[in-house]
Amino acid sequence: MTFLPQVRKKGDGSDSLYVDIAGQQDTGGELIEFINIFVTKELFRKAHKVRFLVPIPQAQVADARGKGPREQIQVIQQICQASLDTIIHSIQPILTKCKKDDDELQIDAIRETLKEQFRLEVKTQ
Repeated sequence: MTFLPQVRKKGDGSDSLYVDIAGQQDTGGELIEFINIFVTKELFRKAHKVRFLVPIPQAQVADARGKGPREQIQVIQQICQASLDTIIHSIQPILTKCKKDDDELQIDAIRETLKEQFRLEVKTQ
């Protein structure tokens, strides 16, 4: 659970920051959720460029035709109110809950599956 945004400098001498903000219904209360809406909008307003690190459990990539990742895109779209195509290019998926030493993990196949799911989401919007 994230109460208030956590901010860290990238550490490479640039002005880049990593900001961990509360996810949808991740604050523990409606008042904090309401406050975080304003904080998030201000962060987006001041940012030159925004990228989203989106954790996706490996099992969700193909389950229900990628319903989990597509739902995450919809939440990001609600937050940003930008075009879906712009949002998709701002997403950096992070594959989680992978089996250790999984020789059958095909990252190129997973990448193509996610791209196709994102394309389908753009078409349905």
